Amino acid sequence: MQRLPEVVTTRGTLVLPLCGGTARRLAAALIAGRDFRGDRALLAEALARDAALSLWAVVRSHGLGATELRTVDALADWLSATAMDPWSRPAESDPSASPKQGDAAPINRSDQNQLWATLAVRSFAAATWGAQIARQQKLDDGAAYLLGLLHLAPQWLAAASGDAQIPPADVLPPWLHSQLDHVGTGPPGKIASSADCVGFAVKLAEADGPGEPLPAGFTLDQPAHAAAVARVRDDWLCEAPPSLLRDLVEKLRRLRDLEESFGQTLEAEKLESLKELAYGAGHEINNPLANISARAQTLLQGERDPERRRMLASINSQAFRAHEMIADMMLFARPPSPKPQPLDIVELLKKLHGELGEQAAAQRTELVLHAPRSPVEVVADKTQIAVALRSLCANALEALVTGGRVEIALAEPADGRVQITVSDNGPGIPPEVRPHVFDPFYSGREAGRGLGLGLSKCWRIVTMHRGRVDVDSPNGRGAAFTVTLPGGGIR
Repeated sequence: MQRLPEVVTTRGTLVLPLCGGTARRLAAALIAGRDFRGDRALLAEALARDAALSLWAVVRSHGLGATELRTVDALADWLSATAMDPWSRPAESDPSASPKQGDAAPINRSDQNQLWATLAVRSFAAATWGAQIARQQKLDDGAAYLLGLLHLAPQWLAAASGDAQIPPADVLPPWLHSQLDHVGTGPPGKIASSADCVGFAVKLAEADGPGEPLPAGFTLDQPAHAAAVARVRDDWLCEAPPSLLRDLVEKLRRLRDLEESFGQTLEAEKLESLKELAYGAGHEINNPLANISARAQTLLQGERDPERRRMLASINSQAFRAHEMIADMMLFARPPSPKPQPLDIVELLKKLHGELGEQAAAQRTELVLHAPRSPVEVVADKTQIAVALRSLCANALEALVTGGRVEIALAEPADGRVQITVSDNGPGIPPEVRPHVFDPFYSGREAGRGLGLGLSKCWRIVTMHRGRVDVDSPNGRGAAFTVTLPGGGIR
């Protein structure tokens, strides 16, 4: 049998078992692409069926200073929001063979498994009966369920700590230790608390059913209860390879690392190819463009026909537009190194807001700036950061075409980071487009509105400053681009 990650206490190391059925379900979830972090439903299901897992979570959360977690749902919320690194390296050895058992004779594996299974079944039976009793008595069934699941905590701790015999008061949160003292001590026939529910449930479980009079109007679904208890026993008697989770998690971590490394390598190769294309195209195409532009300007000087002058001017402007596209491509592929210097982001945003005000007014778009009154300083290349933020604002204005609202917001610095968000209430970004918004030449807009290099330049500049750009478009309504820069900037 596997074991859960060790919990170090002042009186020794606590080693609780990991149910074979739980291990198999968690492994299947990992293979299916689900993760321990953030998957509350997965954790809640595992906790509700596994008393040892719930006890481990309660002891661990208490040791880490978490607030009182009195229900399975609260435990699942805490686990799903907590880094699950301990799960990555569950110990391989069986608790019965742990050196922390002292010099006592090793416990037979089959006997040890039977002991764990018996404790698990008694815990689960008390939890399910206790929750049913609490519901029918209009008490907190979630609190009764967890208390029932943990009512044998002293026995679990005694079996898990071996000769060390860690006292429950040393590892259990005070609320749980106190409630355990009151399980089954209330006046006969009176059910007024979770402890009373569990005390009555324990009597029912020991009698394998209602061995004494039930409260008026109280019913128990014995067949369903018996079937659930049988499944829990099977889970505990189910063998799983000792290193199943450890090996699987390690392999999945290596696979994620490999995917990340592959992605970084692919990105680097794409940039390298883009450099070759940009500079090859620059040399080969700019010369013909210059020739076209020069001839159009020469013909324009002597042309008197208005329509022909318009056509020649269009030829000239389009040649310059192609030249600018190539220049943008070359700048993205091989941008100049940033020249960091202290700069006030508030002042930069005010200047940008003023410069874009005329364009916003022309298309009847409301352009709003939210920024602190006091300066917010970062160390960055002022010109490059201005280009990056202008690209985001231009993208928002173009998305609206006319009307609407664009907001530029500078958040108060937190954790040494500076965040600038440019949001609009336009048509949003479709889910299939979102992964490509920073790709060079990709444009989710209709043909003729650029190669989509504006957002790519923004991403390139920000990442060169050790920052990041995040995009959000909830339900396809509007879009928000958030630039995060390190407070210390680059040196």
